[in-house]
Amino acid sequence: MANPGSLTTSSRGNCVAILSIGNRKHCVRLTNCLHAPSAMLNLLSVGWMLSKGWDCVFHASPPCCELVYRGTDLGAIPMVNNLCYVNLEFLPAPSTQNSIDVASIPSSPHEISAFTHVTPSLDLWHARLGHIGGEAVHRLPLFASGAAVSSKTTLSKCESCIMGKHPRHPHPPSESPRATHFLDLIHSDLCGPILISMPHNKRYFIVFLDDHTNILNLQLLATKDQALDAWHLVRAR
Repeated sequence: MANPGSLTTSSRGNCVAILSIGNRKHCVRLTNCLHAPSAMLNLLSVGWMLSKGWDCVFHASPPCCELVYRGTDLGAIPMVNNLCYVNLEFLPAPSTQNSIDVASIPSSPHEISAFTHVTPSLDLWHARLGHIGGEAVHRLPLFASGAAVSSKTTLSKCESCIMGKHPRHPHPPSESPRATHFLDLIHSDLCGPILISMPHNKRYFIVFLDDHTNILNLQLLATKDQALDAWHLVRAR
C-alpha cells in the first residue's frame, strides 16, 4: 500500500520513485508506505492523495484519470479494465557504496526526500507478515532471526483487521422450494477478466451449482463466449 507525493498513512518508511505519464517523467516522494518490490500491484489511496494536495480528475470520454499536484498538471492516465495503472519506478536506497545521483533525476515540482531508516515496531511487523495475530507478532523474535523489535510500544488496533474480521450474518433461506431432480435448477456466475492470465491464457471462470444436490463445478474460460460450451460440457458430465 502506498500513498504518493507528500502522501501519508501510518509510520512505515520513505522512498523516491519516478512517475511516468506518457513521455513525461516526475520525481515523487512516497512517505509512510509499505513497499513490496515483488508484488505485482500496489494500491494508491485516492483519499490520502486528495488530503496531501493531489487532484484526481476522472473523465468518461476517453476514460482516464488526470493527475494534478498543487496546481501542476502532470498528465492523464488511461483507464484499463476500469482501473488506472500508475507507472512508478522505485529508486534504490543509497548505501555507503552506492548513492543516488540527484543530477540524474528528472526535474520536477515535487520535493525529494532522503531515504530514512525505519525503526522496527510491532505495527510494522504485523503489516509485513500479512496482518498476523497480535500474539504471533509479540513472539516473532523467539522463532525468527533478524526480526528483533526495538520499539517498546504496544501493538496498535489495526483498522483493516477489524473491518476484515467482522462477522457476517448468513443469507436468509430461500422461500422457494428446492429443486426435486438433478439439473432442474442450476445457479451460475461468471467472473473476469482476471488481470494475470492463468495457464493456457484463461482469464475467466464460471461456476455451476446444482440446486438439488449442491454439486459445484468450476470451468476456466479464455473468453466470455465460451460460457455456453462450458455448460454443455458440465451437463454432459
